[in-house]
Amino acid sequence: MGFLGDERVKVMILAGGKGEGLSVLASHRAVSSMPFGGRYRLVDFPLSNCVNSGLFDIGILAQYNPISLMDHLGTGQAWDLDRKRTGVSLLQPIQTEAGSSWYRGTADALRQNRREFEGYDFVLVLPGDLVFKMDFRGLIRQHHRRRAAVTVATAPADFKDLRRFGIVEVADDDRITAFLEKPDRPAGTLASMAIYLFDAAYLTHKLEPLRKGQYDLVQDVVVPAVSEKVVHQFPFNGYWEDVGELTPYYQANMELLRDTPRLEMVDPSWPIMTPTDEMPPAKFGPGSHAVRSLVANGSIVNGKVINSILSRGVYVEEGALVRDSILFGDTAVHRGAVVDRVVMDRFCDVGEKAKVGVGEVYDGNERFGGLFSGGVTVVGKSVALPAGITVGRHVCLAPDTPGEFLGKNVPAGAAVGEFP
Repeated sequence: MGFLGDERVKVMILAGGKGEGLSVLASHRAVSSMPFGGRYRLVDFPLSNCVNSGLFDIGILAQYNPISLMDHLGTGQAWDLDRKRTGVSLLQPIQTEAGSSWYRGTADALRQNRREFEGYDFVLVLPGDLVFKMDFRGLIRQHHRRRAAVTVATAPADFKDLRRFGIVEVADDDRITAFLEKPDRPAGTLASMAIYLFDAAYLTHKLEPLRKGQYDLVQDVVVPAVSEKVVHQFPFNGYWEDVGELTPYYQANMELLRDTPRLEMVDPSWPIMTPTDEMPPAKFGPGSHAVRSLVANGSIVNGKVINSILSRGVYVEEGALVRDSILFGDTAVHRGAVVDRVVMDRFCDVGEKAKVGVGEVYDGNERFGGLFSGGVTVVGKSVALPAGITVGRHVCLAPDTPGEFLGKNVPAGAAVGEFP
């Protein structure tokens, strides 16, 4: 159980979305289990923030592709959540002979699991695709002091794409007077972080009528609550990044490589916890050259790695170059190959003298449009790129695309393979 004085707090993490904004990278995994920073998964951030804040009673609402998330969570031991009376539980829809309880939106997911917060004072609802550090105790104290029905964590977002966020207007007493979810033309720059603290009885009462149809937590619970004048903001000024889309995901990873990154991952006072592995330390050969990069355990680097992030078990052969890229685990880049500004999923193989991410920047992708920007190319899981192939920028290769299907040249902006 999560405690603040005598108050009991139940945490619910929303991790059931399809993750369309991450293209093929989320086609076989829950968004919350996306790799980050070479070692972590996105779900590590809300879980670590909860544990560091003294909150140990956590439910994760999962739906699409939950296997990798389940494997990552295990018993919850990595976060000290393998407890007898509390801990972390994965809450999935139930399939019975009478039918399926498939979640029809975020509000419906909470409604179907409302028994999870029976007897609690507060319900803290968190997104599963937010990279951030926050001490929730301040949020809970303010919520309790003001006797709010709902408190929304807010932050300035003038440096972000405001159309991706809920934009709020706030009175002098921190009461939210307007809430526009993802407006086409935002009138302000104060954004909702999609972190909501509810009075448990209030939330249960508002969820009860939402039985048939598609229901969204913001549109069907939070926005109506604003009109009741019972919603307050909790202003947050620390690091946060919604990485549910490809460009901010890539940029947030790349920011970790700065001399002084905005997000400090190694912080003994506020650790980001994740399961450990049994792999040996990274190994660098005599001809290797690595600059401003993160290289995880089990990786072997004999070539050049520049401004890149390599997850566990990546192999870079002598004469190969990886630059401005993110390579997920167990991927190999062979002799003479170049990987430039690419996000490459697990179990990929880049043949000798292949060139991935070359040429001029293309305007979007023929299938995924503006999700692809800044020249980033995406290679799905288990793709074998033939020796000598050239792959342009803003290309998307579907998982398991056979090498013989690719030919020798994939033009910029192409989408190749069978997409889910």
